[in-house]
Amino acid sequence: MADNNNFKQLLFQELQEMPEAPGQVENGVDGSIGFISHIGKFIELYIPKFIDAITAFLGSNDRN
Repeated sequence: MADNNNFKQLLFQELQEMPEAPGQVENGVDGSIGFISHIGKFIELYIPKFIDAITAFLGSNDRN
């Protein structure tokens, strides 16, 4: 078997030509991560309080 793998050679050639991700891709990934982070914070902050408000409105039997 030959030790030369054309796909590996192509990969190394592409990495040498462009060692970093293009700016557009990097900005897109950063934007997606930021959006997901904001959604996670929203869920963490508001959803439990919304559920508590609904249960209080419906008259739960748990009184503090």
